[in-house]
Amino acid sequence: MKAMDVRVLKQKLDKGEIFLLDVRTPGEHLKSHVENDTLLPLDTLDEEAINQLRESVDGQEICTMCVSGRRAALAARKLLDAGFKKVNILQGGIRSWEDAEFPLVRTRRSRTKDRQVRFFIGALVLGGTITSWFTHQAWWLAVPGILGVGLIFSGIIGISGLSKVLRKVFRTH
Repeated sequence: MKAMDVRVLKQKLDKGEIFLLDVRTPGEHLKSHVENDTLLPLDTLDEEAINQLRESVDGQEICTMCVSGRRAALAARKLLDAGFKKVNILQGGIRSWEDAEFPLVRTRRSRTKDRQVRFFIGALVLGGTITSWFTHQAWWLAVPGILGVGLIFSGIIGISGLSKVLRKVFRTH
């Protein structure tokens, strides 16, 4: 197992000469990752995953990557023990990729969607409350009441129905 310099990795990726295996968690990968890498979290790197990887790699050189290099080294050791021949780790992990200012795919969708949902719910609660206050019609309080019940239900089951509705309305994916 060798530590590969980030510039060497970039050159090999550009030429299609290496298979980049990201062994971070799905959440870490979602925030930022190298384009065309393959996510295989270290905790899922079992015999079955290794056999599937063997078919995907087809003898190609592999470079494992995590944040700093520790998990990448553990993954590389597992792959070498399983019979892979050309296995490297990215020296410095994805941090070295960022430091070299190479492009990353960054995803902020989930945070943005969550903010949109909270803003929309807040606007409806405020709107219903203010309308009830100025019109002296108590039935407008049903709007914040229904949203409150929906938020409680969402908190219990872990699914936000309103975010699904907003996604369809605003076509955000």
